Amino acid sequence: MSVIQWSVPVCGLYGPETTSDCPFLAFDILSGSWNASWAKHASERPTKICSPEQLDSFFRTFPILETPMKQLGVNTMKEGDSMDVSRVLLQLKHHCHDCANWVITFVPEEWRPSPHLLFWFAVVTFFIMMGLGVTALFWWLRGKSAQNQERLEAENKMQELEEKIRIMESEKGCVELQAETLQQRLEAQLTLQQTLDSENNDRESKVKEVIRSQTQEMQELKQELEQTECLFKTEMMFHAQQMQEILMDVRVVEENLEVERGESEILRKNLIDVSVRLEELKSPLFVTSVKKGEVLLKNRKTQIKDKLNLEMKNRRALGEVQNMREQWQRMEQALQQKAAEVESERRDKEMEVKTLLRSHKLKVHKIEEKHLQTEISYKAEIESLKKQSQEIWDTSECELTACKKEINALRKQLDDVSAEPQLAPFGSTPGRSHQQTTHNETYVVATQTDFSGSSDESPQVEREKQVYLKRLWAEQQKTLDLEGKMEALKQDRDALDDQNCDLEQHTSALQGRVRNMTDLCQQKEQTLQYFLNKTLSTFGMRMHRMAVQEPRLSPVTETTGSWSEEDL
Repeated sequence: MSVIQWSVPVCGLYGPETTSDCPFLAFDILSGSWNASWAKHASERPTKICSPEQLDSFFRTFPILETPMKQLGVNTMKEGDSMDVSRVLLQLKHHCHDCANWVITFVPEEWRPSPHLLFWFAVVTFFIMMGLGVTALFWWLRGKSAQNQERLEAENKMQELEEKIRIMESEKGCVELQAETLQQRLEAQLTLQQTLDSENNDRESKVKEVIRSQTQEMQELKQELEQTECLFKTEMMFHAQQMQEILMDVRVVEENLEVERGESEILRKNLIDVSVRLEELKSPLFVTSVKKGEVLLKNRKTQIKDKLNLEMKNRRALGEVQNMREQWQRMEQALQQKAAEVESERRDKEMEVKTLLRSHKLKVHKIEEKHLQTEISYKAEIESLKKQSQEIWDTSECELTACKKEINALRKQLDDVSAEPQLAPFGSTPGRSHQQTTHNETYVVATQTDFSGSSDESPQVEREKQVYLKRLWAEQQKTLDLEGKMEALKQDRDALDDQNCDLEQHTSALQGRVRNMTDLCQQKEQTLQYFLNKTLSTFGMRMHRMAVQEPRLSPVTETTGSWSEEDL
C-alpha cells in the first residue's frame, strides 16, 4: 500500500527555492496524521510539495501557527523509524522562530527588532500603557456599575416602600370596608332588634288583651254562677217552704186520718155491739134500730167521703212533690250542662293560653338563641378584627423601623458621598495599589479621577447629593404619612373597641328584657293556674253541697209515697 503524502515547507518557500535546512510537515492523506521531517539532502526531499493555500480546504478550523502539535497530529515516527528527541525540540524551535518572524512582519520598520530577535523598549512601553489603560477603564466601569447598582437598589427600595405603602392603603381600605360592613350589620341587627321589640310588645299587648278578656269572661262566669246559685238557693228555699207546708198538711191529714181510724174502729165496735144486740133482742124495737142503722150508714157515707177527699188531697200533694222532683232534676241537669259548658270553655281557654304561652316561650327561646349566635359571631368578628389590626400594627411598626434604618443608611451614604470630593485630592496618587481600591469601594471614584480628572465629577456629585436629599425628604414625608395612617388605624381600632362595648351593653340589656319577659310569663301562668284551681275548687264545693242537700228531701217523699200506698 503506497503512502500518499503532501509536504508543506515551514519556512514559507515554495518549489526550488526551498533550502536543504528547511523543515517539512508531511500530511498523510490515508491516516490523516502529520509527520515531521527534515530534508538535509535533495534525495530526501518529498516528491509532492504543496503550498498552504492548497491545504486550506483541509485545515480551515486548524491554523498551523496557533494549534499545538498534538492537536495537529504530529507523529514522531518517520515511517516506522524512531526520531531523536533533540530533533523534535529543534523542529519546535524553528517553528517558534518562524512564528516570531511572521508576527514581526506586521510591525512597522521603525519598530522592527534587531537580527538577534531581542525585545525593545518601545514595544514594552506600548504594551504596558495598553494594559494600564485597560485596567483603568475596567476599574472606572466597575465603579460606575457599582454606583448604578446602588442607585438601582435605592430605586428598588423606594419602589418596594411605595408598594408597601400601597398595600397598607389597600389594607386600610379593606379594614374600612369591613368596618362599614360591620356598621351596616350592626344597624341591621339594631333594626331587627327594634322590630323584635315591637313584635314582642305587640304580642305582650295581645296576651294582655287575651288575659283581660279571659279575666272578664271569668268574672262574667262568676257573676252568672253567683246569680244561678242565688236563683237556685231561692228556688230551693221556696221549694223547701212548699215542702214544709205540704208536710204540715200531710201531718194534719195523717192526724185526721188517725182520728177517723179511731172513730171507724169505735164505729166497728159499735156495729158489732149493735149486731149482737140485734141478734139478742129481735124485738119490736126493730124500727128504732133501723132508724139508728140508717143514721149510722149516713155517718159512714160521710166518713167515706171525707176519706176520699183526704186521699185526693194526698194524691195531689204527691203529684206536686213529683213535679217538684222533676223540676229539681231539670234544674240539676241544666246546672250540670252549664257547669260542663263552663268547664269545657275553661279547658279550651286554658289550652289556648297554654299554647300561646308555649309559642311565646318558643319565640323567646329562638330570640335568645339568635342573640347568642349574633353575640358569638360578633365576638368572633371582633377578635378577628383585633388580630388583623394587631398584625397590621406590627407590620407597620416593622416597616417603619425598616424605613428608618433605610433612611439612616441613605443618610450615611449621603455623608460618604459628600465626603468623597474632599478626600479625592488626597487619594489621587499615580502609585496607588489595587488592594486599597478593593478594600473600600468609596475610593474607586478617586482612582478613576487619577486618569480622567477630579474637577469634572464634582457637579455630578452635587447633583447626586441633591437627588439623595430629595429622596430623603420624600422618605421623611412617607414616614410621616405612615405615622398618620398608623394614628388613623389606632383611632379606628379604638372606635371598634367602643362599638364592641356598645354591642355588649346592648346584648346585656336585651338579655335582661328577655329575662323580664320570661318572669312575667311565668307569673301570669301561675296567676292563671291559681285562679283556675280556685274556681274549680269553689265549683266542686258547691256541687258537693248540692249533692249533700239532695238526700235530705228524698226521705220525705219516700215516706209519703209509702204511706199513700198503704192507705190505698
